[in-house]
Amino acid sequence: MVKARKIIFILLFSIGIFLLVFSIYSIVSNNIDYEKVRDKKIKLELLHDDMKNLSAESTVADYKTIDINNHETIHLNKDLIEKGIFYNDSYYKELDYFIDYIKTKFNIKLDSKWKFMIHLYDGESTGFVSFLYYLNDEIATNKSIMFFISENKVKRVTYSYLENKIDESLLINRVNNFKRNTIQEKKVLNENEKILEENVEFSYNFKLKKLIYSYNLSYENVDGIINDYGSVYFID
Repeated sequence: MVKARKIIFILLFSIGIFLLVFSIYSIVSNNIDYEKVRDKKIKLELLHDDMKNLSAESTVADYKTIDINNHETIHLNKDLIEKGIFYNDSYYKELDYFIDYIKTKFNIKLDSKWKFMIHLYDGESTGFVSFLYYLNDEIATNKSIMFFISENKVKRVTYSYLENKIDESLLINRVNNFKRNTIQEKKVLNENEKILEENVEFSYNFKLKKLIYSYNLSYENVDGIINDYGSVYFID
């Protein structure tokens, strides 16, 4: 009986050792796999700029302009001013003039892919109302419509790339793959420096026919001076 108990004890001890070793191996193996996945990611370097050798003329959108000189007074909701908002046709009655003009002139029915912004230079009656086309609520494009207002009257409209077609699902997938396969290099802040703002933006430039990734870091140093770091990459 004693011998049988010893055998059972040895078996249980051996099983315990095996499970412990297996657990340690699994943890180490998982960590190694994680490191491999992380190491496979492409590092996006600070201060890298794929657009640095391009002129402004080669990147800025090609606009067309139509004079309107509408005599009707436009009343804009002050709650909508200076905010980028994705359009929703269940509200924004103040935009009726622009909605009707876009539908009649350009044969475009606004939907949630369009983000609009009202900016008034004087804070009162002069500025613009812009409509910018997005992919998947994340990728801004330079397909746009912009109405210029003076003293609450619409004077002209500029627009760009309204007839251009793109494979939106393909571009969205390319951005998603880019996010999965890259990691952004971060600036190591000194003790008395603090981050003010950190942004990542994706955009599609119809003129360049390029998807663009932009990273910007704004921070303040010990002397109160604000500095910026960034990265710009084309997404192939």
